[in-house]
Amino acid sequence: SHLKRRHVMPNNIKITIKAAEVVIANFLEIPDYPKDKASGYLAERRKKDGRVLFVTQVGECPLGKIHRYFHFSLEKGERLFQFFHSRGDVSSWQSKSNEEEKYPGAIIAGESILSFSGLPALADEALSLIIALRRNMMTSQQASDIAHLSSNPYFLKKT
Repeated sequence: SHLKRRHVMPNNIKITIKAAEVVIANFLEIPDYPKDKASGYLAERRKKDGRVLFVTQVGECPLGKIHRYFHFSLEKGERLFQFFHSRGDVSSWQSKSNEEEKYPGAIIAGESILSFSGLPALADEALSLIIALRRNMMTSQQASDIAHLSSNPYFLKKT
């Protein structure tokens, strides 16, 4: 039987990983950027039903951080899914709470939610925004509006 092509194709994932690696390389060029923050997990889920489409490592996560980054890449997206449907949030920054380990890094991007964990909190968000723009999932105005909510220096410096 013929398998139908779904929303996300493996080639799309490869392109996404490559783009994320380039974003991280650019962050590492920023003088005060922490050089040990160069990897993480990227997740994509459907906005309408919250189904996870893929989760992938970007870079080489430190062994002691794999579970943490993987967990938070999913938690951020799940939390944004809930808050998007209950009150219209467009970024996990809007429901962040350091005390509760609820961090920024997930965004609404077209019909998807992209989330990243492993970099400094606002770099996680900026990476998600830049990936969404590279994949034409949102307009530059939508990305800028989300970045302004958190006054995201990693994104706003670039635009």
